[in-house]
Amino acid sequence: MPDTAALPETPATPASPTELPPVTPAGMPTTHRGLLDAIIDGTAPPRAAVARLALPGLDSWSPGHASALIEVGPEVTFGGGFVFGGYLSCLVDLYAGFAVMTVLPDEQVFLTVQLDTSFQAPVAPGPVAIEATVAEISSRRAVVTVQLSQHGKPAVTATATQLLIRPEPPKGETVDASQSAAVVTPAPAPAPAAPAGAPVFTGTYVDRILEVFAEHPEREAFVHGDRRVSYAEARRSVHRIAAALRLRGLGKGETVALFVGSRPESVLIQLAVHLAGCRLVFVAPEPAVPEQGAFLRRAEADALVIDPGIERAVQLADLHGPRVVLTAGPGSLGEDLLALAAAQPDEPLADPAQQGDISTIFYTGGTTGRPKLVLHKHTYYFALIPASERRKAELPIPHRFLVCTPASHTSGHIAAILTMLAGGTVLLMDSFDAGTAIAIMHREHVTSLGVVPPMLGEILDHPNCPEDGFPDLVRIHYGGAPTTPARIRKALDRFGPVLRQAYGLTEIPVIAFLEPADHDPEIPGRLGSCGKPLPFLADRAEISLRDEQGREVAQGEIGEVCVQGPLVMAEYLGDPELTAQALADGWLHTGDLGFFDPDGYLHLVDRLKDVIVTGQTSDNVFSVLLEDVLTKTPGVLSAAVVGLPDEAWGEAVHVACVIDGKTPVDPADLSKRAVEELGPLYEPKSIVFVDALPWTSIGKIDKKAVRELLLRGQG
Repeated sequence: MPDTAALPETPATPASPTELPPVTPAGMPTTHRGLLDAIIDGTAPPRAAVARLALPGLDSWSPGHASALIEVGPEVTFGGGFVFGGYLSCLVDLYAGFAVMTVLPDEQVFLTVQLDTSFQAPVAPGPVAIEATVAEISSRRAVVTVQLSQHGKPAVTATATQLLIRPEPPKGETVDASQSAAVVTPAPAPAPAAPAGAPVFTGTYVDRILEVFAEHPEREAFVHGDRRVSYAEARRSVHRIAAALRLRGLGKGETVALFVGSRPESVLIQLAVHLAGCRLVFVAPEPAVPEQGAFLRRAEADALVIDPGIERAVQLADLHGPRVVLTAGPGSLGEDLLALAAAQPDEPLADPAQQGDISTIFYTGGTTGRPKLVLHKHTYYFALIPASERRKAELPIPHRFLVCTPASHTSGHIAAILTMLAGGTVLLMDSFDAGTAIAIMHREHVTSLGVVPPMLGEILDHPNCPEDGFPDLVRIHYGGAPTTPARIRKALDRFGPVLRQAYGLTEIPVIAFLEPADHDPEIPGRLGSCGKPLPFLADRAEISLRDEQGREVAQGEIGEVCVQGPLVMAEYLGDPELTAQALADGWLHTGDLGFFDPDGYLHLVDRLKDVIVTGQTSDNVFSVLLEDVLTKTPGVLSAAVVGLPDEAWGEAVHVACVIDGKTPVDPADLSKRAVEELGPLYEPKSIVFVDALPWTSIGKIDKKAVRELLLRGQG
């Protein structure tokens, strides 16, 4: 993050474009009234421009908005196309009437926004616009969204020759526009409220999406097969479904489980559940019905909404349904939620959800192999708003995002939300098929594609995949499973510099990005990297690599990936001990091992525990569950389940078993039992009988040695 200094109490002269006032000495509070410093940094010092904006909301402890123009001189360039490390940094100090909130230097509120790196044209001389919006103020922080643009596109390096404050400054304030970095001098009286119509973010992410729907009612929200849903229709549906949920006694604090396929209703019900203040629980489609039922009981679901067209969902409702069962359309059991919603008003709800409320419960096995329930608050989604603004800046027209992963998965869920926040269109598939995806990309002029690596491989290998790529495609978002540099090179050759890799977990959906400009096959090891930490969220996201004693390791050394930031989970439901372990010392301990290279890119080398990421949708296979099933089979003494590299699926499930030699054991029967009890995702690709399994000195199966044993057998 670029250096940022505290604002002077009463500046005698304005700060120059290349030098800011010194930082306030330690322990000395700074008190300022509604000021924000925006520093435009280039790829290297010195600072290229400084702008100071007056934000009314910081005076009145309410949302506020301000904007400014910097006139750019002819020497402005992008430095060769792609820009590395361009930042807009803002320092906010708060003052409210006679009640002064002191902000000590170690508690200053910072916002860092990484500017777009995909715009390749030089910046032309002319105005560069800065838009700043205060969305949330508390005793500890102010959430400020800042957008920098020139002619609707992001600008990175600038030289300030003049600064104009727009709209006109409030009465009692003066602006010196003759200086290279003009300063708004605060007057004693408080500033007025934000200008009418100023774009401010209040409430939850759902409120913001509903605002976007209202701003562009004619746009398409969803495309699903031949069906198209407009923003206006989507907005009405969310309000009505939320009202229907309230009518059935489902309000704040109630838990609603959702088992609906990847169709518009899945996303609309998600939004409505959150708008009503309920907790949303995604039912993972892969586990067998008994495991899904156990999950519902642990989540203490008050209601279950199912897709009547999915047989397993109907079975789940019939065998394990909670007190309220609703269907997304007419079905054989439960009440039709959509029919109930059609009779409700499309008006805002009283007492909607708040930022601090628990919003979502995700199902994951994490690194322990035992399923866990991950709780996230509404702040988890609110922190994504700057990322959605960044997504808008990547394309002058609204995105058309094809979500290939299930809408109930974290990747599909987040992709849909980001697309709607950015004013784009979400395209959904019932299930992934490479040929169908290719046809949709052509027909619907898809600009963004969301996949896991096995899906990307299937698209690349499909005979209908064009050799010269897709003309409208500007981004391929991938992640969630291991892949090979060879696959990435093939995708780069076919589609061009459009790939963006995301590294994350259910506990924190995105930790780092490998940006399109970073996908450089000429740099050794770069395509095997996870990228860099995210600097463009609504709060700082930090990564620390730590050893077993919790000490930070040096650059180049291997340590456990630990993360802080607004996207980190709140807790594991019903497991305070595991929560305390995972969030020890204020950091989320991911269980992944990695190192930073000299350029600051994160590389993963292993996992502390053995979870197999496999399947067409890159799901978790928990080895302990499969081992338990196999060892319950007569004749099987012990079993070790590991993941081995697989070209199509990233990893595949392989098993080494020890049998007693007395009872006949058929590998085909073992595979069948695994599928019956755990689902098709757990079907082993191979089952090998061995005389003995390798053990560690403390009496545990040595999974590393098992992998080596099975790999030798493959060779």
